Amino acid sequence: MTRTIDHYIYDHKTGTPCQGVSAECFRTDTGASVATATSDSTGKIEFTGLDDTLLYRVVAKKPGDIRVWDERETLPVGYWKDWTPTVDQGGNVPVTVNEAKYCIVGKVCHIYGKVTANGVGVAGSAIMIGGIPAAAQPALGNIAIGTGHVQDTGVANYWGILWVTGTSFAVQDTNTRVAIGASPSVAFSNAGSADVLDFSATYRVP
Repeated sequence: MTRTIDHYIYDHKTGTPCQGVSAECFRTDTGASVATATSDSTGKIEFTGLDDTLLYRVVAKKPGDIRVWDERETLPVGYWKDWTPTVDQGGNVPVTVNEAKYCIVGKVCHIYGKVTANGVGVAGSAIMIGGIPAAAQPALGNIAIGTGHVQDTGVANYWGILWVTGTSFAVQDTNTRVAIGASPSVAFSNAGSADVLDFSATYRVP
Protein backbone atom coordinates (compact mmCIF):
# COMPACT_ATOMS: atom_id res chain seq x y z
CA MET A 1 0.00 0.00 0.00
CA THR A 2 1.07 3.58 -0.59
CA ARG A 3 0.34 6.93 1.02
CA THR A 4 0.84 10.67 0.56
CA ILE A 5 2.76 13.27 2.58
CA ASP A 6 1.82 16.91 2.06
CA HIS A 7 2.53 20.25 3.69
CA TYR A 8 1.77 23.93 3.06
CA ILE A 9 4.54 26.55 3.16
CA TYR A 10 3.57 30.12 4.12
CA ASP A 11 5.54 33.32 4.59
CA HIS A 12 5.48 33.80 8.36
CA LYS A 13 5.43 37.61 8.01
CA THR A 14 2.71 38.06 5.40
CA GLY A 15 0.82 34.79 5.76
CA THR A 16 0.87 34.30 1.98
CA PRO A 17 1.63 30.94 0.32
CA CYS A 18 5.22 30.38 -0.82
CA GLN A 19 5.39 29.11 -4.40
CA GLY A 20 8.49 27.45 -5.86
CA VAL A 21 9.96 26.11 -2.61
CA SER A 22 11.98 22.96 -3.34
CA ALA A 23 11.71 19.91 -1.08
CA GLU A 24 13.29 16.49 -0.83
CA CYS A 25 11.90 13.36 0.81
CA PHE A 26 14.22 10.84 2.51
CA ARG A 27 13.72 7.42 4.11
CA THR A 28 14.46 7.61 7.84
CA ASP A 29 15.86 4.06 7.97
CA THR A 30 18.50 4.40 5.24
CA GLY A 31 18.66 8.15 4.65
CA ALA A 32 18.15 7.54 0.93
CA SER A 33 16.43 10.24 -1.11
CA VAL A 34 13.21 8.93 -2.69
CA ALA A 35 11.59 11.99 -4.30
CA THR A 36 11.74 15.73 -4.86
CA ALA A 37 8.91 18.24 -5.22
CA THR A 38 8.22 21.96 -5.54
CA SER A 39 5.45 23.91 -3.83
CA ASP A 40 2.60 25.05 -6.07
CA SER A 41 0.75 28.37 -6.15
CA THR A 42 -1.11 27.45 -2.96
CA GLY A 43 2.16 26.70 -1.15
CA LYS A 44 1.46 22.97 -1.16
CA ILE A 45 4.27 20.41 -1.37
CA GLU A 46 3.13 16.85 -1.99
CA PHE A 47 4.82 13.47 -2.21
CA THR A 48 2.66 10.59 -3.46
CA GLY A 49 3.12 6.85 -3.85
CA LEU A 50 5.23 6.47 -0.70
CA ASP A 51 5.61 3.05 0.89
CA ASP A 52 3.04 2.78 3.69
CA THR A 53 5.38 0.60 5.76
CA LEU A 54 8.19 3.19 5.96
CA LEU A 55 8.79 6.49 7.74
CA TYR A 56 10.15 9.57 6.00
CA ARG A 57 11.88 12.88 6.60
CA VAL A 58 11.09 15.93 4.43
CA VAL A 59 13.39 18.94 4.06
CA ALA A 60 12.15 22.03 2.20
CA LYS A 61 14.32 25.06 1.39
CA LYS A 62 13.69 28.50 -0.04
CA PRO A 63 16.23 30.15 -2.37
CA GLY A 64 19.41 30.97 -0.47
CA ASP A 65 19.35 27.55 1.26
CA ILE A 66 16.90 28.80 3.91
CA ARG A 67 15.32 25.74 5.54
CA VAL A 68 11.59 26.26 6.04
CA TRP A 69 10.42 22.71 6.75
CA ASP A 70 12.42 19.87 8.26
CA GLU A 71 10.25 17.15 9.70
CA ARG A 72 11.04 13.55 10.62
CA GLU A 73 8.04 11.27 10.91
CA THR A 74 7.66 9.27 14.10
CA LEU A 75 5.03 6.80 15.20
CA PRO A 76 2.59 7.84 17.92
CA VAL A 77 3.90 7.05 21.40
CA GLY A 78 2.98 3.47 22.25
CA TYR A 79 2.19 2.55 18.63
CA TRP A 80 3.91 -0.60 17.39
CA LYS A 81 4.43 -1.22 13.68
CA ASP A 82 5.36 -4.43 11.83
CA TRP A 83 8.80 -4.95 10.33
CA THR A 84 10.65 -7.85 8.69
CA PRO A 85 13.91 -8.91 10.35
CA THR A 86 16.47 -10.95 8.41
CA VAL A 87 19.06 -13.42 9.69
CA ASP A 88 22.55 -13.90 8.33
CA GLN A 89 25.05 -16.58 9.37
CA GLY A 90 27.76 -16.92 6.74
CA GLY A 91 25.02 -15.99 4.26
CA ASN A 92 21.31 -15.29 4.38
CA VAL A 93 19.25 -17.77 6.38
CA PRO A 94 15.56 -17.78 5.34
CA VAL A 95 13.25 -17.39 8.33
CA THR A 96 9.60 -17.36 9.27
CA VAL A 97 8.77 -14.16 11.14
CA ASN A 98 6.59 -15.24 14.04
CA GLU A 99 6.30 -11.65 15.26
CA ALA A 100 8.32 -8.45 14.87
CA LYS A 101 7.35 -4.94 15.96
CA TYR A 102 9.03 -1.57 16.33
CA CYS A 103 8.22 1.87 17.70
CA ILE A 104 10.19 5.07 17.05
CA VAL A 105 9.89 7.88 19.59
CA GLY A 106 11.99 10.89 18.68
CA LYS A 107 15.47 9.50 17.95
CA VAL A 108 14.99 6.26 19.87
CA CYS A 109 13.85 3.02 18.26
CA HIS A 110 12.40 0.12 20.24
CA ILE A 111 12.24 -3.31 18.58
CA TYR A 112 11.38 -6.88 19.43
CA GLY A 113 10.97 -10.02 17.39
CA LYS A 114 10.85 -13.78 17.11
CA VAL A 115 11.88 -15.76 14.03
CA THR A 116 12.13 -19.46 13.17
CA ALA A 117 14.77 -20.87 10.82
CA ASN A 118 13.67 -21.99 7.35
CA GLY A 119 17.20 -22.64 6.10
CA VAL A 120 20.66 -23.56 7.32
CA GLY A 121 23.35 -21.18 8.56
CA VAL A 122 27.09 -21.79 8.76
CA ALA A 123 28.32 -23.01 12.15
CA GLY A 124 31.31 -21.00 13.31
CA SER A 125 29.85 -17.76 11.90
CA ALA A 126 28.06 -15.09 13.91
CA ILE A 127 24.26 -15.10 13.94
CA MET A 128 23.29 -11.59 12.81
CA ILE A 129 19.94 -9.79 12.84
CA GLY A 130 19.42 -7.43 9.90
CA GLY A 131 16.69 -5.51 8.12
CA ILE A 132 16.41 -3.15 11.09
CA PRO A 133 13.56 -0.60 10.73
CA ALA A 134 15.76 2.48 11.30
CA ALA A 135 19.48 3.06 10.97
CA ALA A 136 21.37 2.63 14.24
CA GLN A 137 23.81 5.09 15.76
CA PRO A 138 26.89 3.07 16.82
CA ALA A 139 26.82 2.18 20.50
CA LEU A 140 29.28 3.99 22.78
CA GLY A 141 31.96 2.00 24.59
CA ASN A 142 30.77 -1.39 25.81
CA ILE A 143 27.08 -0.61 26.00
CA ALA A 144 24.66 -3.33 24.88
CA ILE A 145 21.39 -2.31 23.25
CA GLY A 146 19.29 -5.32 24.18
CA THR A 147 19.05 -9.05 24.77
CA GLY A 148 18.75 -12.10 22.56
CA HIS A 149 18.07 -15.82 22.87
CA VAL A 150 19.02 -18.57 20.42
CA GLN A 151 17.25 -21.88 20.82
CA ASP A 152 19.20 -24.72 19.23
CA THR A 153 16.03 -26.79 19.33
CA GLY A 154 16.39 -30.10 21.10
CA VAL A 155 20.03 -29.36 21.97
CA ALA A 156 20.61 -26.19 24.02
CA ASN A 157 19.56 -22.60 24.72
CA TYR A 158 21.91 -19.62 24.50
CA TRP A 159 21.23 -16.19 25.98
CA GLY A 160 23.20 -13.07 25.15
CA ILE A 161 23.30 -9.33 24.56
CA LEU A 162 22.60 -7.45 21.33
CA TRP A 163 25.41 -5.36 19.92
CA VAL A 164 25.42 -2.91 16.99
CA THR A 165 27.65 -4.16 14.16
CA GLY A 166 27.31 -1.87 11.14
CA THR A 167 23.72 -2.18 9.93
CA SER A 168 23.05 -5.39 11.84
CA PHE A 169 22.89 -6.65 15.42
CA ALA A 170 25.03 -9.48 16.74
CA VAL A 171 23.82 -11.72 19.57
CA GLN A 172 26.86 -12.01 21.82
CA ASP A 173 27.56 -14.23 24.80
CA THR A 174 27.11 -12.13 27.94
CA ASN A 175 30.45 -13.16 29.45
CA THR A 176 32.77 -13.65 26.48
CA ARG A 177 31.35 -10.95 24.17
CA VAL A 178 31.81 -13.42 21.29
CA ALA A 179 28.88 -13.75 18.89
CA ILE A 180 26.69 -16.81 19.38
CA GLY A 181 27.04 -19.06 16.35
CA ALA A 182 30.76 -18.33 16.24
CA SER A 183 31.28 -19.46 19.84
CA PRO A 184 29.65 -21.71 20.70
CA SER A 185 29.88 -22.93 17.10
CA VAL A 186 26.27 -23.72 16.24
CA ALA A 187 24.29 -23.40 13.02
CA PHE A 188 20.97 -21.57 13.06
CA SER A 189 18.98 -24.02 10.96
CA ASN A 190 15.80 -25.94 10.26
CA ALA A 191 17.59 -29.28 10.13
CA GLY A 192 15.60 -31.65 12.33
CA SER A 193 13.62 -29.29 14.56
CA ALA A 194 13.73 -25.63 13.49
CA ASP A 195 15.81 -23.28 15.63
CA VAL A 196 14.32 -20.09 17.11
CA LEU A 197 15.76 -16.61 17.66
CA ASP A 198 14.02 -14.01 19.79
CA PHE A 199 15.26 -10.60 20.87
CA SER A 200 14.43 -7.10 22.06
CA ALA A 201 16.43 -3.87 21.92
CA THR A 202 16.35 -0.11 22.28
CA TYR A 203 18.81 1.97 20.26
CA ARG A 204 19.57 5.49 19.07
CA VAL A 205 18.87 6.57 15.50
CA PRO A 206 20.94 9.27 13.76
